[in-house]
Amino acid sequence: LSLMVQHSKKIVVASGAGISCSSGIPDFRSENGIFSQVKQLFPNLPGTGRSFFDATVLQDQGMKSAFYRFMATLKRAVDAAPPSPTHEFIKTLDDGGKLLRCYTQNIDGLEKKAGLSMSDDLQDDASRVVQLHAGLHTVRCTVCCTRYEWTAEYQTLFLEGQAPDCPDCLSRAAGRGVDTRRPITVGSLRPAVVLYNEDTSSADEIGRIWAKDMKKQPDLLIIMGTSMKVEAFNRLVKDFAKAVHASPNKRAGKVILINKTPPKGQWHSIIDYHVLGETDDWVKRVSADW
Repeated sequence: LSLMVQHSKKIVVASGAGISCSSGIPDFRSENGIFSQVKQLFPNLPGTGRSFFDATVLQDQGMKSAFYRFMATLKRAVDAAPPSPTHEFIKTLDDGGKLLRCYTQNIDGLEKKAGLSMSDDLQDDASRVVQLHAGLHTVRCTVCCTRYEWTAEYQTLFLEGQAPDCPDCLSRAAGRGVDTRRPITVGSLRPAVVLYNEDTSSADEIGRIWAKDMKKQPDLLIIMGTSMKVEAFNRLVKDFAKAVHASPNKRAGKVILINKTPPKGQWHSIIDYHVLGETDDWVKRVSADW
């Protein structure tokens, strides 16, 4: 596998929460993961820990307030977290001219701390990282969808379970008041992360980058730190796996999964190699071999 990394020239990395655990950021589904933590912190909330990250959470005031508080707490942990050896390895791939793109389910942005180019502007093809579920560094309006940087002021309000008014909506509402037109609805700001069952305006742009990278004939797919339970992510993995298996690079052209749990049956014809264990251990070995 180390030789494959050395011989490859267009690597796609698909990552999940497991690559950030050694940085102190919990995953979602493990015993001490985020879903479990939510139920421990808010035992009276209905539903499961997973349902706390469904789009319907914003329809109930109590759930929404708890969601803001939890996300602000998670952001505080993320702001203090260093990148893991796995994040550093992805940066090493980029420095070596081997990284085509990193597609991540993570919202922590630790790839940027490792030095990888990451932009909210999905038109920016120079960005080496695509955050499939957006991130904890921006907030957006629930009405007009305008995005803003997640400031210390917003952080304080979210920790209190409150949602600040959208500055853009307030400005336009003030203008309406002057010329007596019908007043507009003023939206509130929320963490810009993408929830389950939530439509996102970025889906089309992600699809554009995805299709463009497919045409570049990637020659190695490395999947790290994910149990692949999210359907959209699964489609991405399957598409890139098909492209990699068709690669003319005969010294690579494989799909590698590094994760603590084995893949389910549907993946046996897609994944060529499964490394059972921590991603940090594997990347250290590959880096030393390289």
